[in-house]
Amino acid sequence: MMIGYQETMTTAAATTTTTPVVWRCVQAGLWVASGEHGEPLGIVSENWGRGFAVTTAWGLDLGLHATLPAAKAALENAR
Repeated sequence: MMIGYQETMTTAAATTTTTPVVWRCVQAGLWVASGEHGEPLGIVSENWGRGFAVTTAWGLDLGLHATLPAAKAALENAR
């Protein structure tokens, strides 16, 4: 369980854009992604015991992923 604030920056490896994605863990089991200018990109939420659900800022469901890195990559690759 994560308590507090964590921010990481990654780049999407398989996309045409190389702008960074800023990830913030806003509460246990919930990560929010923003673009380099602060624009919302989407969220990853942990479904305890089932995986990580990914939703874009436009409401597109990107499915349930087995790991957090896979879920983050799905959102980064969808931009």
